[in-house]
Parts: sequence; C-alpha cells; structure tokens
Amino acid sequence: MSGMTLVMVMAASFLSIHQQEAPTVSVQEISKKMESGQRVVILDVRTPQEFAGETGHLEGAIPLPVQDLTMRLDELKPFEKDTIVVYCRTDNRSRSAASILVENGFTAVRMKGGITAWRAAELPVVHEVPK
Repeated sequence: MSGMTLVMVMAASFLSIHQQEAPTVSVQEISKKMESGQRVVILDVRTPQEFAGETGHLEGAIPLPVQDLTMRLDELKPFEKDTIVVYCRTDNRSRSAASILVENGFTAVRMKGGITAWRAAELPVVHEVPK
C-alpha cells in the first residue's frame, strides 16, 4: 500500500469514528407516531428564517439551527432519554446535527428527505412561531 493510500484510509477511518451516522426514518413513520399521540421530540435545525418561512415546520418542532447546536446542547438536556427526530430542508444539515447529538450522548434519528419530503407527502405544517 502506498503512503498516500494509507493516509487516505486512515483519514476515512478517523472520520467514520468521529462522525457517527444516525439512522433515518421516513416522514410517514414520524407522522404515524405523532398521530398516535406518542411523544415525539422534533428538532428543526434550519435557520430561524426558514423555520418561520413559507415552508412552515412540523407542529411542536424545537427550532435550533445546526450552527448553534454545539453551543446550545444544554437546552436539549430534558430530552436525553428520548429519541430526537432531526430535520432540515432536505436532510443535509440534519446529518451533521444528528451526528453532533449522538457524539454527545443523545439518541437521534434523521427525517429522510427533510421538510421537502414532509410537504411532498402532503403532511401538515404550521406557520406559527413559538414564543
């Protein structure tokens, strides 16, 4: 194995160890849990403008932008024993956010396809911003 190949293998190994991949769940699974009255902790990691914008957000979602997540993990302490469903617009930022949560001892799953998939499935959104 060449030196460059070894470096690349070691880098990939390091990244996989230090960025744990959270599983995904479908929007239908999340919707069913919400409809059944099960406790579902939902974390919206988009910007405040996106959260309050025309696409809306899931009812009961906690707005916490991914760029602020590491500094504000204490706000999620009440949900340490719950599974946190993380979503963004299309599931890109939620991948990073869920990894941060898992690396800090939380249980997290990603909503596959984000709010885009939720809306495509014609599931309900709200536009009111919590105070």
